[in-house]
Amino acid sequence: METKGVLDRIVDDHFAVILAEEIRKEFVLRREELPQGSSPGDWFVLTIKGEKITNLSFDNVQTQKMEERIQRKVEKVREKKRGSKFKRK
Repeated sequence: METKGVLDRIVDDHFAVILAEEIRKEFVLRREELPQGSSPGDWFVLTIKGEKITNLSFDNVQTQKMEERIQRKVEKVREKKRGSKFKRK
């Protein structure tokens, strides 16, 4: 089965936690099993057999899409923080 997953975090600098939201599962891999240069927030196409990831490849399109989405949200929050609604006496 193929699905998408995001690198959620690196634990103790040795383990990578990948979340596959579509199938609502969490996978823990050794960090060495990730493609070189992977960092939290990166998306992957996962091939899963049973309860294990048998192959993963970097999904550049999904990663870029999510980075842009986060950037839009950050900009929206920053726009709202322009000055206080309350006046000082």
